[in-house]
Amino acid sequence: EDVAANVAYFHELEGKLAMSYAGRIHVFLYKDKPDMRATTEGDADIAFSTGTVSVHQLHDFRGVHELTHIFALQFPGSADGAGPDLFLTEGLATAMAESDQGVAVDAWAAMYLRLGKLPELSALRCDFMGAAPKHVHPYHVAASFVKSLVDRFGIEKVKRYYENSTEAGMVFGVPLPRLERDWRETLAALEVSPADEAHVLARFSED
Repeated sequence: EDVAANVAYFHELEGKLAMSYAGRIHVFLYKDKPDMRATTEGDADIAFSTGTVSVHQLHDFRGVHELTHIFALQFPGSADGAGPDLFLTEGLATAMAESDQGVAVDAWAAMYLRLGKLPELSALRCDFMGAAPKHVHPYHVAASFVKSLVDRFGIEKVKRYYENSTEAGMVFGVPLPRLERDWRETLAALEVSPADEAHVLARFSED
């Protein structure tokens, strides 16, 4: 089941990223969190990618997030430009996953906006793991924005943007502040299901 799931996600990602992956990806499976931590001698306990072709994950992990990091190393021009920042790296991987905890990334971001918790992108890009308010997951924010770029401009342009994340205006023909404003306006009009709203609000009720 684990092998079949990972092979399916591999082919799904080839479709989403409009590319054929060259070579093989090595997927290391672990029976549980203690096994992963002890074997890798690290603090990751669900999934992570490392090097250029390796993914480590719990045996029942499902999703394309870590595979995306490996695929992105083969984007055309990825070795020539300044490369992506952490915002774009994790944003693309989470955008390809499309959801977290069963809630779409756009629903997460829309709820953050309605709660007055959606951070400015400039601040988040400067301090990706530190600028978001409490209970706001920066991966959700970055993923929703990157997904908006894919939906609007297509995956090929986003892959070009990935080569140098400081050049949004040159790639899309629209400056980043305008792209952010358009994205926020779309989120403001997004209808969030009652179940998704309740799930996000429950996160903010945690201590």
